Amino acid sequence: MRPSVPSSLASLVAIIERLRAPGGCPWDRVQTHRSLAPHMLEELYEVLDAVDQQDPALLREELGDLLLQVVMHSVIADDSGEGFDIGDVADGLRAKMIARHPHVFSSSPPGELSAAEVELAWERHKEREQSVGAVGVALSRPESDQPPGADLAGMSGNAMQGAGVVPAESSMGRAHLPSALAGIPADLPALARSLVVQRKLGRYQVPEKGLGVDEWAAMAAQHLGACAASGGKGEASGRTVDPEAVVGDLLYAVVGLARAMGQDPESALRRKVQDLVRQWGGAEELADAVGRPRSDYSAEEWGAFLECAVQRGNAPAS
Repeated sequence: MRPSVPSSLASLVAIIERLRAPGGCPWDRVQTHRSLAPHMLEELYEVLDAVDQQDPALLREELGDLLLQVVMHSVIADDSGEGFDIGDVADGLRAKMIARHPHVFSSSPPGELSAAEVELAWERHKEREQSVGAVGVALSRPESDQPPGADLAGMSGNAMQGAGVVPAESSMGRAHLPSALAGIPADLPALARSLVVQRKLGRYQVPEKGLGVDEWAAMAAQHLGACAASGGKGEASGRTVDPEAVVGDLLYAVVGLARAMGQDPESALRRKVQDLVRQWGGAEELADAVGRPRSDYSAEEWGAFLECAVQRGNAPAS
């Protein structure tokens, strides 16, 4: 890291503070956490786009725009008396990274760990953090190499409740540990959120744990058949079906298939769409070179233009 980095960040904070001060920028002065939220999301997607383009200069610029959002939120919090500033944000992150990497920062590290073991330890540490303050949680319970609930495999729901493992309905709603799926942002794109859910559930003895490519592919094929059988009419084999639920089952299985293949479904679909946008631009360029209005071409002609653009593999000149 360059020695000037801390002063560079301090200068950036000073600029934002000046923009929000009396006599500063009218737009910056009226911004709030809520009003900036759409801009944060937009900047995040622009960072992802720069990553996809493998353009270091563009990535540097977009990371700067994203950093601006972090600084803006921190300055707003400081201005509003919310109890933190950019220094507190950095200090909290520093403490979290040290606490969640005992295999690196501990005085007695546990030895060489695989990436999967590190990820598991990270999740367990998050669980312990989330359990602080919950009634009845034993923070000192011993760690186990077995996934949660491994000793309950094969027990039915009724058997678990009868054995006292699952509380009676009357006791539900009391203070309890946060859900393993808590904290997953609801605003994540559906494919990305499904992937996070599957990863987290993968620690538990759920029916889909350990499924490989073949099993997920078979599940996707089954749901694809259900979609085809319903024909989008809400009916299949004489019974009523929910078309949206059937499509949801298919997409969830496709996410599982992508995960089993070691691929990120959100990135894969984003790349596919970006390729199509680029190829369609090439098709439009070919059509315009012919000289006819675009609306005059038939579907077959557009198909030929697109096929040619795909074969050329060229983006539009513009």
